[in-house]
Amino acid sequence: MSVAEVLAASALFRAMDDAQLERIAGVATVERYPAETTLFRQGDPVASLYVVDKGAVRLTGDVRLWSREVTLPSLVAIAEAGDAFGWSALIEPHIATLTAESIGACELVGINGQALHRLLDDDPRMGYKVMTAVARLLARRLEATRRSIMAAQAMDVDRQPLPF
Repeated sequence: MSVAEVLAASALFRAMDDAQLERIAGVATVERYPAETTLFRQGDPVASLYVVDKGAVRLTGDVRLWSREVTLPSLVAIAEAGDAFGWSALIEPHIATLTAESIGACELVGINGQALHRLLDDDPRMGYKVMTAVARLLARRLEATRRSIMAAQAMDVDRQPLPF
């Protein structure tokens, strides 16, 4: 599949027309990673937005428990073919809110965040479409993170203690 085809299959870019997809593909590269590779850690600067072409990426967040010294890495999501992650590359301060690690060998389309931001500034309609899709992605990740935190604290999402 071409880079533009990978982008077109993703929820983040499926509203783009062919010309817009080609412009975005122009600032993207295909990146391959072996299993168990850390792409970035929570708190790291993020320069690229990624779309999964092949394989899967585990997205985890560090949940602080009762003590500041105790953290629990909690699974938030698994990004699979067509899924996007690394949205922090588009939004200041460009700091990762989760850790991303390849589960098995994977192939990703990495999109330079600064270059994509310039494209979105130059084409406000494209910018609106992408940022609306990013907002949907953030809403899903926020809900997944909330569920992960509640599970880490042995509670369900309605804040009821789980039966043991």
